[in-house]
Amino acid sequence: MALSIIILTHNCYSKKGGCIETVLLSILNQSYTQYEIIVIDNNSELENFQKLHEFTNSIKPKCDLQVIRNSQNNISIGRNIGVKKAKYETLIFLDDDTVLIDNNSLFLISELSQKSIYGYSAIDIGQNLDGMKRTSTLLMITW
Repeated sequence: MALSIIILTHNCYSKKGGCIETVLLSILNQSYTQYEIIVIDNNSELENFQKLHEFTNSIKPKCDLQVIRNSQNNISIGRNIGVKKAKYETLIFLDDDTVLIDNNSLFLISELSQKSIYGYSAIDIGQNLDGMKRTSTLLMITW
């Protein structure tokens, strides 16, 4: 089952050292490859958006990736934009600083999504760039 991964970001280069690059590379390193990535830029400063666009253009040949600029810095609106642009039935929302440390994370999520009609799950999928492990609540919606 293919997955739509939606990542919201805002000024990740000036505020978080460009950590979204590591997040995107951790997705590319997954063993499971049936996914699309939708990055929603929530009205970042122009310099931040340009850096994001430059990096994502460099990895586009390796994956199905789109970057959408949201004119508002609003998480709910950004997520709704991602939902509307998603091609697949299972939606995964990640933060722009959540690195997938296990290269089977997407495979496990895909397996979970096949076993339920709808729902959510909190699983240990990664760590922040400061090394702190985190449990992320992944909203998985299938229809």
